[in-house]
Amino acid sequence: MIVSPRGSLKRCWQAFFSPFGGRLLPVQEAAIPLVFEGRDLLVSSPTAGGKTEAVTAPLLERALAESWSSPSIVYVCPTRPLVNDLYRRLSLPMTSLGTTCDRRTGDHPRPVQRCPPLLLITTPESLDSLLCRHPRIFEELRAVVLDEAHLLTASARGDQCAILLSRLRHLVSRRSPKRRLQTVALTATPASPDQLLDRFLVQGEIVSIPGSRPLETRLERWTADSDLGGLVAREVNRLTARKVLVFVNRRQDAETLAGILGSALPFGGQVFAHHGSLCRSFRESVEERFLTARYAAVVATSTLELGIDIGDVDLVVLPFPPADVTAFLQRIGRGNRRSGTCQVLALYRTPAQREWLRFLIDSARSGRLYPDPSPFRPSVVMQQILSLLYQGKGAWISAAVVHDRLPDSLRPVFPVARIERLAQALVDSGYLSWTGKARLSSTAEADRLHRLGQIHSNIDQAPPVLEVIDEFTKERLGSIARSDVSPTNFSLGGRGMRVIRSDPERIYVRGDASNIPAPLAARPPPRLGLEIAQAFGGSLGREIPSPVMVTAGEGLALVHFAGTLASHVLGAWLEHRGLGRVSAIRGLAVRFTPSGARPVRLPSRSELEKIVVLEAATISRALGLGPMGARLPVEETLALATEALDLGRLETLLRSEVGEPQPTGLPDGLPYL
Repeated sequence: MIVSPRGSLKRCWQAFFSPFGGRLLPVQEAAIPLVFEGRDLLVSSPTAGGKTEAVTAPLLERALAESWSSPSIVYVCPTRPLVNDLYRRLSLPMTSLGTTCDRRTGDHPRPVQRCPPLLLITTPESLDSLLCRHPRIFEELRAVVLDEAHLLTASARGDQCAILLSRLRHLVSRRSPKRRLQTVALTATPASPDQLLDRFLVQGEIVSIPGSRPLETRLERWTADSDLGGLVAREVNRLTARKVLVFVNRRQDAETLAGILGSALPFGGQVFAHHGSLCRSFRESVEERFLTARYAAVVATSTLELGIDIGDVDLVVLPFPPADVTAFLQRIGRGNRRSGTCQVLALYRTPAQREWLRFLIDSARSGRLYPDPSPFRPSVVMQQILSLLYQGKGAWISAAVVHDRLPDSLRPVFPVARIERLAQALVDSGYLSWTGKARLSSTAEADRLHRLGQIHSNIDQAPPVLEVIDEFTKERLGSIARSDVSPTNFSLGGRGMRVIRSDPERIYVRGDASNIPAPLAARPPPRLGLEIAQAFGGSLGREIPSPVMVTAGEGLALVHFAGTLASHVLGAWLEHRGLGRVSAIRGLAVRFTPSGARPVRLPSRSELEKIVVLEAATISRALGLGPMGARLPVEETLALATEALDLGRLETLLRSEVGEPQPTGLPDGLPYL
């Protein structure tokens, strides 16, 4: 007998679906029966398609019907703001059901092990910390939900999640050998569904609901900061928009444009900045004020790309082109989630940026996302060696134990001998010591980092910063970049600050009318993959996008259409050959100042291999290795760089002569993409 989704949700229907008129969305109709059956799923549907309820409601129904122990469900989110948003969304229906949910992050480090909730929402780092310190609370776990899984696929944090899931499965099966840990991954934009399945699920199947909301995009050119306010204000008036969300690629731009729009839009003081240099309370205050305000605008980095509930957004503005199709979809997906058509104002400064935007729009409409697969990072295995060491009751660990905790797909890739070599690198770095033939124990330095909670992250370390403290309340507001010259006033979060005093670690401020952007710590730009670089070259009418030399300011640019990693290799080749000094690495090109003879022939396979040996560390760092990347053995770094580059294909793409710079038909500004 087939039971309808509504009929199976006897306890949870009212709590989860009555606020939406009791109507199930397509992804909910498709996924709910399969979740009830305990299957591993990759659930894919457009933004705001109802994926959270499609998974959470049937899991909670089973938990209540079968009296699951707490915690029985772990919900892993890639960012803290998304954790906070899910906590707000799920608390009300779960309270009405008489059960509990809680969150655990670095912003909310509550000791959940004392009274575990039925559903725990957390990040990969906090899950690692809990699993390391309190593994027993997960022995009765029944299900793990991995949200926004596409953001983790090609990152060190995604590699970490794959091992954490395997460790959880091992804990559960050791406690109850016949029990399977159900795993569900959610995504709105899966560039490579098969890679998601291989990375995170054991016996997974795909529930995919195609489709997208109508998209109305206006392309406008701006050449100076003074243009921006007028362009956005005009579009606000045309649409009678009340809520505007502006996405930028850098924190510095968020502060700069918030100041510009604050004086141009008819929203009074309701124009905010939102980015990772703001502290938790400041970011959450911006989210709440934007949600509840009648008229408001926020200028944000990727911190607001995900499914955080900030209400309906009438207009999304893109002053700078996003890095790829996935980022484009994430950003425009925040607009008009309840009313239908996405209204987007996309701006450009050069003809090349205009062509890139057209390419992104066309790719988004046709569903072409261009996956950028990357090898599993051995630096993550090093981090997990330390985490597993502290999870165990004993004072030692072996490579064989680590090997046993890896996912089945990784065990052939990381045999015991390879894990021992990675462990030896930790010994050489002062984190571990050998206490027997195959046993490793911690050192005082590792114990110190463990006490401070600094062994759980695979996010690359940020540059040094100064904390910004409110002089009156002593509340931490955020952080700014360290420099030799301390600012006297600046804006942070779109709000003016006047520096009152400072010490070597902090700056104390009061409110001020300043609109000078704060000096913020910069992060490397996103990596552009080979597939999307080649596809963009094809969109310009180049059937086989081959390298060309073009003039770029006072220098030259080698435009290769082969992605960021290729730029690192070609830039190193130019400098090692004495052909020029590199001034910029971009996803499509290397910009350089020639010194003497100009390159005519591009590097051969043997030359590429020599450059990779010399530049393996730089190439590997571009993949985002996390803090342990600096301690990777040389042979591991070289192997990772070689695998990530695909030298055979790169050799084929570079098999041409570039000759003298000449008019190419390429749009102006291309070397800057």
